[in-house]
Amino acid sequence: MSYAAPIHQVNDPGQWYNPLIAPANARLDYADDEIPYLKGEEKTTHRMPIQHLQRSRMQATYAKMFDSANTVFVNGSSDITNQFPIQGRHDQNRAGVMEVIRSLMTNPEDNWEILCQEYSWIRHLKTNPPEELFPGNAFLNHMFRSLQYRIAAEVQPEFAPNILEIWDQETKPYQPHQSYLLSRLMLATQALRYNQVPLTARKLMGYLKYIIETTENHKDVGEMYFDSFGQLEEHNIDNSNFFSFLFSFVYMRPDTNVTFLNDLIDALDDLDPKTRVLLLTDFEDYNIDCRILIEKILLQEEKMENPNWTKCLQVYDKVIERSLAWDYPHIAALSARGKAIIYDEYLEDVATAHKVIDDI
Repeated sequence: MSYAAPIHQVNDPGQWYNPLIAPANARLDYADDEIPYLKGEEKTTHRMPIQHLQRSRMQATYAKMFDSANTVFVNGSSDITNQFPIQGRHDQNRAGVMEVIRSLMTNPEDNWEILCQEYSWIRHLKTNPPEELFPGNAFLNHMFRSLQYRIAAEVQPEFAPNILEIWDQETKPYQPHQSYLLSRLMLATQALRYNQVPLTARKLMGYLKYIIETTENHKDVGEMYFDSFGQLEEHNIDNSNFFSFLFSFVYMRPDTNVTFLNDLIDALDDLDPKTRVLLLTDFEDYNIDCRILIEKILLQEEKMENPNWTKCLQVYDKVIERSLAWDYPHIAALSARGKAIIYDEYLEDVATAHKVIDDI
């Protein structure tokens, strides 16, 4: 007999989830005489703020800036901002770079893949050895690392963890403190969002824990963070289930295997009960996503040249033990079902499979 049924793999919790770019949503206003001018451009008596310029002209600006930056990268220049083709003071150059980053970060999703291919070289800037891209400007440096990470996640996911580690180490406290906290929240959210980037369960849970603790301990920052996501109510998400929604970006990753599940259970067990309840809200009753998480390790192990079914059974036993201790019997039942599938389908031990089911 077979206890197995087809499992439809879900690789992404939802395409609607937009990139969080706070605090980059803050508007940059320039006086007329502060707007950077491109080399060769005639200075007029009146200029609109840079964010109001026509899209075609802005695109030309970005192309010139980043083509120049590409040359800088190839030539190994140590100071990127001085090389951008903008006339004016050094701080104006930085303002121009910030506008470039903003535009790329908010590029429409249907253009994102093409954009990443065109500017794939950005992912290597100041990573070996790691150096701050813009010394003395924590926010600008933070935004550029974010852009690097997103591009790497698209074109070379296996390299993205290197950028994330550098980005994490560089994001140190600065003033205003709210901006610093939002920067760390942005980093943590980006780490969760790109599920094609190979990150450990403990690393992901660490970022998720930071989001929870920061938003609870700093209510004003938490409100700004939640507001940056837009109309969550349209997707049946509010403050009561927001963290379980973020948790879905951990357990619905396509690379989930037996090691990932084992580390995830350990990370959940290390949390205080209140935080764990926030994350497991959707698992209080039978949940198809939970079944996918539990049984996906069977599909992953089956692909191995020498499947380690003994390890899978041991991890399932751990899941059963911990989930019962947390008072989540549905997780335990699904794990027992996973054990039965292993005994029946892979070890051809039907009697033990029946016993596992009977003992649920």
